[in-house]
Amino acid sequence: MDRWPAIVAMGGPEGGQQARRRRRPDGDGPTGPDDGKNGSDGDDNDGPLHVFRVEASCDPDTVESEGTAECAAEYYDSLGHSVAEWAWSNGSQGGTFLTSSKKQQCTFKAPSNHSDGEVAVPLSVYARCTGDLDDDETTQLTVYPSDHDIRVSASPKPDRVPSGSDVRCTAKADDTRGHRAISWQWDDAGEGGTFRPSPRSSAPRYTPPANTGDSDRTITLTVTATCRSSHPATGDASLDLTVQPAEPAKHLVRVVPETRPKKRVPSGGTVQCAASFDDTHGHLPRRWRWDDGRAGGKFDPSPRRPNPTYTAAENPSGRPKTVILTAAATCAGPDPATAHGSTAIEVQSPPTASRAKRARPR
Repeated sequence: MDRWPAIVAMGGPEGGQQARRRRRPDGDGPTGPDDGKNGSDGDDNDGPLHVFRVEASCDPDTVESEGTAECAAEYYDSLGHSVAEWAWSNGSQGGTFLTSSKKQQCTFKAPSNHSDGEVAVPLSVYARCTGDLDDDETTQLTVYPSDHDIRVSASPKPDRVPSGSDVRCTAKADDTRGHRAISWQWDDAGEGGTFRPSPRSSAPRYTPPANTGDSDRTITLTVTATCRSSHPATGDASLDLTVQPAEPAKHLVRVVPETRPKKRVPSGGTVQCAASFDDTHGHLPRRWRWDDGRAGGKFDPSPRRPNPTYTAAENPSGRPKTVILTAAATCAGPDPATAHGSTAIEVQSPPTASRAKRARPR
């Protein structure tokens, strides 16, 4: 190393005692001047000056959180002694030596850095030569912060519900930097459901919108978690909720026929027919059919109209005849239903000759 000749130059007789014994990392050994042991002859300082120095380095000198670096030491001994003892230490910042720290070179694994900034880890090496002089030096390893991520998991309980029921949503977040203060936000992509007590709860109850269709409906719920730190991170997760169709209402169709203006008509007379239609599923009528029970009358312009005119058949019986008019309607929905309704009219009979004679006043 370039600095060793300078040390030798400083260590001449005129330079005084340049080498010093240093305390070992475990606390053993002297800490002051070498007390006469810097030279080769004990207290005799006329012998050659004994200089021992050590230098530490790490490669690379910056690593990611939990990254590794190779630690290496070089030494200079003015009397050519070898090194009898090596000892690496890493202070109080954490980390682990993956290979033996009792060697000149070793591999060091940096600690996790979950902070928002860089962390400096001191790496110190202690060496003692066979001439019983020792030295130590500290280098610095810079550890970058770990990636700041939030991993979110979410689930509904249950994940399949009938229309009108609610579900418990739960979410958990794992912050790679260990932050525990998390804010939450739930969303159903505008489907129109409701989160109780709030979409900002970690475990709200969710009521989906009513499923008025005929098949299952899938709603995707998304939860977003954000840590509350000076450098916040955000993560999200999605889950699918199946909403079954609402229990269908019973499909009922009702037809109410009527005649206007009266229910008594003369033989061969006419009456205006009409019918009202009601479908519980809101369907409109698709087909109509009027019938007089084979009484011989006629519907104009057609019995397939909702409001035809009915012309009764002649009634020569001499007494009134009841005719039942029935209207049938079929709805236009995907599951057609048909309903019938009836009304009665009385068709009068013209008077006969015998009845007319009896009816003459005396």
